Amino acid sequence: SLPSAHLTLNQSSLRYAPRVVAALGVDVPVDFVGFSFGGRIGMAVAATRPDLINRLVATGQSAA
Repeated sequence: SLPSAHLTLNQSSLRYAPRVVAALGVDVPVDFVGFSFGGRIGMAVAATRPDLINRLVATGQSAA
């Protein structure tokens, strides 16, 4: 189902990131590479679900 309208994009991404990893059938932790908003998602996932991230490469994102 689609995320609720009251969730921010970051919250929605954090909610679905573990599901994406599971759907891909890859072993965790994963190596995550993100550019721009993808980098922000990677940092948020690493901060809240460190069990999912082995290595993180984040580039091109703003500090906000």
